[in-house]
Amino acid sequence: MKYDVLDFVDSNTLHEMLRGKEIAPAVECILIAKSRKQSLKLKLEALTERAEVYTDADFDAGIYNIPDYTGSFSELLKIYISKMRNALEKADSTEEGYVFQAILDFAEHKDIFTSWADAVSCVHNGYIDEDTDEEPCGIIRRKINGNAHDTIMYTLNKKYEITVASYYECED
Repeated sequence: MKYDVLDFVDSNTLHEMLRGKEIAPAVECILIAKSRKQSLKLKLEALTERAEVYTDADFDAGIYNIPDYTGSFSELLKIYISKMRNALEKADSTEEGYVFQAILDFAEHKDIFTSWADAVSCVHNGYIDEDTDEEPCGIIRRKINGNAHDTIMYTLNKKYEITVASYYECED
């Protein structure tokens, strides 16, 4: 495989513990998806690679828990990849009626912007602590008026790359 699952393991302890061990394909995908340091784009490349290489039988090996889902792991993986690609596309979207709100340290909400680039610039200029291991900030994409069913919260890493995109409903 082009992408080593261990490159997506954030914990040094877990990284060392897993080195040289065989990891079930589904567990590999979960570890990749849960990385908080690697960009979402890179994670999607690694997950797509696994979706194309592994079979349903490969994914059935290992222990994992997917609450409230009865389909196969490979189906769920394809849904996840599609949803995250969509979220990445929306970050660059100039769709009318949507804005971007910068958030610093997940506490201080900043101004609202009409472009992704302007929101990232605000976050970049407002973020101070470069030495922390925590995610520095996030950006919310939401509809201006009304209930937005596709509001997306993006978490950014220290390089201001998207690492996580979470859809949620927001009524304000």
